[in-house]
Amino acid sequence: MNFKHRIKSLERKTQIGKEYKPAVLFEDDFPNPDELQEKSEELNKKGFMVYIVKFLDALKRVNIKRKEAR
Repeated sequence: MNFKHRIKSLERKTQIGKEYKPAVLFEDDFPNPDELQEKSEELNKKGFMVYIVKFLDALKRVNIKRKEAR
C-alpha cells in the first residue's frame, strides 16, 4: 500500500466521526527529532490524533505510526 493510499484512508476515517481530527506530520519536514516531538505534543494537546510518516527508502515505502495521547 503506497503512502498516498494510506493518507486517503486516514482522510476517509475522519469522515466517520467529526470528533476525530488527524494530523499527519512528515519526519523529513523537521530538521531534528525535538522539533517533531514538540509539534506532535502541541497538536495532541489541541485534540488531534497525530500520525508521523517516515519514508523508509527511495521507493517511498512508508512507516506510519500513531502518537498516543499522554
